[in-house]
Amino acid sequence: GYWQEWLAVLRTALAAAEHAADLAGQAHVHRDLGGVLICLGSGPEADDHLRLALHLYQRLDDQAGQAHALLYLAKVREEVQGRPRAGLRYAFRALELFRAAGHKAGQANAISNAGWCHSVLGEHEEALACYQQALALHREIDNRDGECYTWDCLGNTYHRLGRHDQAVTCFRQSARRSEEHTSELQSHHD
Repeated sequence: GYWQEWLAVLRTALAAAEHAADLAGQAHVHRDLGGVLICLGSGPEADDHLRLALHLYQRLDDQAGQAHALLYLAKVREEVQGRPRAGLRYAFRALELFRAAGHKAGQANAISNAGWCHSVLGEHEEALACYQQALALHREIDNRDGECYTWDCLGNTYHRLGRHDQAVTCFRQSARRSEEHTSELQSHHD
């Protein structure tokens, strides 16, 4: 939650990347600035940084970088601007690029993002299909955090559909996987 501090660090990093003429560094920092600014509710500034990141990633021919920027732009459209249909288009474009780059974690995140946009639009069956695809990818790459999040999203969607038994099952699965993951992390630190 130290958003202002993170923002200050990123602004310093951007100045350093610009001074060094490091295009990849600039792209990464612009992307991260966009993400922080979304969290701070500064949509227009976030959008500007994300568009700069996307442009730099295109110059660098970095498909995964472009996809990450597009996912954040999807969040701006859906969360900040209240335009979930536009967010959905950005999420699917990010998915195409993540697939082309062979980036499975990114694919799972893009599919989850699309699921969220579908859910906001009231398209719950489409959301379920997205979340189930994302869950399969998270399991394939053993992404425990992504798996927990996706189980939770499935639970919320089943709840919205009035399928409460399935919702409870998903929420329990999310909690169980989260506890397992936390235990594993603690055992690695002991």
